[in-house]
Amino acid sequence: MDARRGGTGSWLYLLAAALVIAGVLIFVDLLVLPFTGMQRVAMPGTQQLTLTRSGTYTVVYEYQGSLSGVAYDAARDEPGLRITVVDAATGQPVALTGVSHNLGRYSLGSRGGYSVARFTVDQPGTYAISAAYPTGQTGPTFALGLVHATLGSLVGDLVVGVAALVLGLASGVLVALVAIVKRLAARPPRSTREPTPAD
Repeated sequence: MDARRGGTGSWLYLLAAALVIAGVLIFVDLLVLPFTGMQRVAMPGTQQLTLTRSGTYTVVYEYQGSLSGVAYDAARDEPGLRITVVDAATGQPVALTGVSHNLGRYSLGSRGGYSVARFTVDQPGTYAISAAYPTGQTGPTFALGLVHATLGSLVGDLVVGVAALVLGLASGVLVALVAIVKRLAARPPRSTREPTPAD
């Protein structure tokens, strides 16, 4: 009987660990990977990017980080950049709209940035993205990144990712506590018999 209880406790520990890991993985998949895997290009200047999917992209201003071994550290406040996106095949400009900087803000190790605009493409292809400081101004190198997601979906992912992380941690701790209680209950009671006097 004690062996079975011990085995149950061991499985509960494994379940607790699995719940915590699942919560962390969901959080990373929804909130970290979109930014670590985004396409980034050094700016100011013009770069061509191949967009493999149609839909909406969020443009990220990354003021701090490194690209191709070159570190950059620009102004934290986006300096009124002039950003354009052009379909390389047709030469037609793609309309951009502004977004809230606060909702797309992130910090990943030495990298930091936030969303500044978004645009939608009807089909995959090569697009030229440009960024320049306001007329007459110069500044340090920074990076622009493209995330295949809208700001609304990023906010939704934020809610789901944080909820998954919190629930995973909480449920993992709860299951671990149940395992501890079961293990303690399975222990044989300590003897309370008083020693008999020596003859």
